[in-house]
Amino acid sequence: MLISLVVNACEAMPVGGTLCIRARNVTKAQCQTQLKTAPVPNDHVLIEMAGDGIGMPDDMIHRLFKPFATTKGPGCGFGLVKVRHTVRTLNGHIFCRLGGDHGTTFEIFLPALRAETARHACRP
Repeated sequence: MLISLVVNACEAMPVGGTLCIRARNVTKAQCQTQLKTAPVPNDHVLIEMAGDGIGMPDDMIHRLFKPFATTKGPGCGFGLVKVRHTVRTLNGHIFCRLGGDHGTTFEIFLPALRAETARHACRP
């Protein structure tokens, strides 16, 4: 999922640029405020990926996660569909903010695991 977003970002920066990836914990209350959805059951991890590439046209936001929607050539357009599917499979949320002609930011909210749950999940 992250690799797909990184590849997209690199392709949007053909003459170079900066890609910033950061992750932070978000409490239930903060998550509720940002997601503006039904109550969330637990804390989340927010992964933000922001690039300062050429950006996307504003009309792209409505079809961004649809199959074959692309700003590239033929044969493209499934990467973001797969990313959204993965995020949803993990009971998460993904959002995109367009920066006009200059950059795009993706925000991925994934439910946080408690320490004891994470330990059990990593056992062979």
